[in-house]
Amino acid sequence: MRATPLLVAAALGFTLVVPFPSHGSDEDYRKGVQLAKERRYREALVYLDRAAKAEPHRGDIHYNLGNVLFRLGEFPDAAKAYRKAISLNPQDTDAYFNLAMTYSVMDQMEEALEVLEELLRHDPEDVEAHYRLALGYYSLGQWKKAQEHILKAKELHFPVPPALEEAVRSRLSPESTPGRKKGQDH
Repeated sequence: MRATPLLVAAALGFTLVVPFPSHGSDEDYRKGVQLAKERRYREALVYLDRAAKAEPHRGDIHYNLGNVLFRLGEFPDAAKAYRKAISLNPQDTDAYFNLAMTYSVMDQMEEALEVLEELLRHDPEDVEAHYRLALGYYSLGQWKKAQEHILKAKELHFPVPPALEEAVRSRLSPESTPGRKKGQDH
């Protein structure tokens, strides 16, 4: 579902970008990526941080630095790294997605939704973004927006849980609206 060439990392669908350009900090970058693949995140952080300082213009380094920081539970720093990756490569939808997931973990749902909406401006067919938007809007009680993204995710063949569909549908039905309905006796 995500762009290639990517190596799938463990949880949350994060990816490590693995192209190896020949720049001065290439050895630190390679070592950091390898350590991250081995789940040796604290060690990977040292190498990726050094690579990012040596070549601050490389979005792939900041993206992978964000992944490592996320794995270490350093969410504000992970968000900063993803924002830097996006500023260097605004077409990197994986960085948008991971930034949104980071905001979500930090209970900053509005920011997460804004980032996912921005991701969709770059890739309107990103099914994972539609599904995450449906969940986010559902959590905020924005039923119509949740339904809109459920329908789009389903259109893109994402297996939306029927319980989520039903929960949103029931909140949109007139019978679930609190208060008096038109023509109702008191």
